[in-house]
Amino acid sequence: MTISRSVAQHISRLKRGVSSLAVARQPSGEFKSFGVFLGAVNNPATPAQARVLSQWDVVVLDPFASGVKDALASGACTSSQTLGRLDVRSLVKSERSSDDGEIIRSIQILVDSLAIISTGSGGTTPPFTAVLLANFIDHFSPAILNQLVGYINSLGYAVWLEIALSGPGHLSGPQCRDIHMKFIDGVIYRNGTIRTDGGQQNYHQMEPMRTAMRGIAAQRVAHGPPTMLWETVDDEFNHQYAITQRSYNWCRFNSALCWIGSASALVDAEAARTHTIREKPLGALMWQKNDANMRAHNVWRANDKVSCLTLHVGSHVTASRMIGCCRLMLTERLDLSGSSRQPRILRQPRSIHSRPRLETRIRNFQCSGEKSKILRHRDRCSALFSGAQGSS
Repeated sequence: MTISRSVAQHISRLKRGVSSLAVARQPSGEFKSFGVFLGAVNNPATPAQARVLSQWDVVVLDPFASGVKDALASGACTSSQTLGRLDVRSLVKSERSSDDGEIIRSIQILVDSLAIISTGSGGTTPPFTAVLLANFIDHFSPAILNQLVGYINSLGYAVWLEIALSGPGHLSGPQCRDIHMKFIDGVIYRNGTIRTDGGQQNYHQMEPMRTAMRGIAAQRVAHGPPTMLWETVDDEFNHQYAITQRSYNWCRFNSALCWIGSASALVDAEAARTHTIREKPLGALMWQKNDANMRAHNVWRANDKVSCLTLHVGSHVTASRMIGCCRLMLTERLDLSGSSRQPRILRQPRSIHSRPRLETRIRNFQCSGEKSKILRHRDRCSALFSGAQGSS
């Protein structure tokens, strides 16, 4: 698809008058987390807002929301990539740009918006490192978009694209192939695996996303634009365990990152704390493998300060009786470290009848084999002899 003469001349004039901005240099490396927050930020930022601005490697922000640029200028955001989202349809306030005049008008509105978000607090470095273009395909054809991406790159910004699976922002396969993906730094898919009602996108509903991914992969871009999934669920619906786990599994298989949250979590930092799913839900008993438990296991495994406890028992003690003695020591809180063979009980037994049974168990643990049998026979004989003397 070609560009009309008037539109091409307008873009050429923009490129001739461009001056590169001192945008923060993008760090190299693989991204580990991704999140979205489109709400306002207080000055100074609340603890919840500060957490939202610093917990992801890649964060999407609304550059026109109150306090966002000031928060970025103050260093409250520690994300390596801060994306300023520009919704072309909302900026232009129209569903489609059909003729050349409307296209030129849409381009100029986008350029003016870039100038606004590039102005940092007090003339400092521009707060954003990249620009996220959303709902652009009905206003800019792929040929025009390629020229605009070149213009935005000349300003110093990286360009990310937001792709919807259905509706006005939907991209077809030929359109994805016509966009020069070597100049695109990332792609974000809206509700790729989860519907807004909390249900899962089935095979046919996910077909537009797979078509777009195939069109992007067909260009064989060297860096391979990272793939992100932005999953929003309406507030009146709950997140479902199986659907959320399926989304994480899909992202892991396709080397993608995802953000799953309620609609209120997009604009409210307090709601984002409780209505955002930060990691893949665990299966049954998998909580034992979480980071906290594994750290505790590692600490105990590396513990070299466990002292050896000497049990003053008989000369012949089997392994099973030794284990039983250890269990008894833990449950009954026995002190076996003294020199006496008979252990001292550190707390009173729960009932008056438990002491004879406890002493019998301890005596059995101290003895083994024939010695234990002899002692039990001796006790039985002593009891019979005492009873006979009493009756006489």
